[in-house]
Amino acid sequence: MFSAFPQLPLELREEIWRYCLPYRVRELDRSEYDLYEVEGESEIPCWLHHITSMNTRPPAIWSVCHEARRVAQETGRVSDPFSLRPADSKWYSYLQIHDRWEDSQRDSVHMNWPAMTTYDDDGYGMPLRALSFDALRLSGKASIMFTFLHSCLKPDPGEKVAIFAHPPSPGGCYPHEDGMAHLRVYRRAMLSDTRALRHLDNWSVVMKTVVIHQDIRIAAMTGLFGLLGDALVQIVDVDEVERMADLLRLARNCEQGFNVTARQDFEPLNLQEVNEAVKQTLIERGYGDMVPKVRPAVLFRLCPRMCNRLGRAVTPPPRPIGMGRGFVSFWLDNPKARR
Repeated sequence: MFSAFPQLPLELREEIWRYCLPYRVRELDRSEYDLYEVEGESEIPCWLHHITSMNTRPPAIWSVCHEARRVAQETGRVSDPFSLRPADSKWYSYLQIHDRWEDSQRDSVHMNWPAMTTYDDDGYGMPLRALSFDALRLSGKASIMFTFLHSCLKPDPGEKVAIFAHPPSPGGCYPHEDGMAHLRVYRRAMLSDTRALRHLDNWSVVMKTVVIHQDIRIAAMTGLFGLLGDALVQIVDVDEVERMADLLRLARNCEQGFNVTARQDFEPLNLQEVNEAVKQTLIERGYGDMVPKVRPAVLFRLCPRMCNRLGRAVTPPPRPIGMGRGFVSFWLDNPKARR
C-alpha cells in the first residue's frame, strides 16, 4: 500500500484516480433470455443477467472515498437512457436496461437485441436510432450483433428509403387495421431505421460471444477487464490480434481441468471470412460506403461466479414483466436448467 498517497498534490491524485476509471461497454438491453447458449449443447454455461447487472454499477473507485467519487462523477452519472431519447429515437423492449452508470468520455454502447423483428410485445420503436443516439451522447462508439445486422431489411431495386418514418402501432396489427398496410408501414420504418448506421463512424459487429469464468481479482491482475476489474464486458475487434489472443487464452485456461456445464469454442475467427461476411451484408442493404467503418468483433463477458462449474447452484434470471419471448417458460420447461 502506498501510504504517501494522501501527501501527493491534489492534481496528481486526481490524475491517478482518472487513470483507474474503466472503459466500459454500456449495454442497451439484457441478452435475450439472459442466456448464452452453445450451439449443439443443451447445457447452460452461464446465466448472463448478473453480469449485465454488475455492469450497470458505478466504477470501483466510486466507493473508495469522496475524492475518488468526485473524479468519477466528473464525466459519469446514473441515467435512464430511455427517458433521454427524443421522440424519433424511441425504442422499447422488455429487456431494455433503464438505470445504469455511464461515462460520457469513456463508454461505448452495445445492443444485444438479436434481430430486427416485426412489432409485438417484445420490442417497439427504432432500435438503431436509439442506439446511435445513446452512442453520440457518450464516446461515439456502438456495437450490434451480426444476427441483427443480417436481419435488417434489403431495399428493393428502385425503392426509396425515407429519412425518417414513424413505426406502426405496437402490439402487431389491430383488428381495425389492414394487415398489408401495417406491413408496409413496418417495412418503411425499418428501412428508415437502418439509415442510422450512417450516424456513427465507429461500429463493431459482434460475430461471437465468449464468457470467461474467473475470480474478479485475478481478472483485474491481467488488465484485460480494466485496471480494477470493473469493466466486465469487452468488445474486441478481430484485427486486435494480441488482445484477442490474451482473452481467448484466459478463457481457455478457466475451463481446462474443470468439469463445466458446456464447453465453449475458443478458436479465433478467420479474419478474412468475417470481414467478407460483414462487407457482403452491408452491400446487399445498400451501405457499401460503411464497410470501412464497420468492423467484426468478439464479445467477452467476465463472470466471477464460476457458474459454469458442475455442482454450483445456478440462479435463474429475474422474472420478466408482461408477455413476450421471455425466459419464464424456458426455465420451467428445461429440466437441465433446474438441476
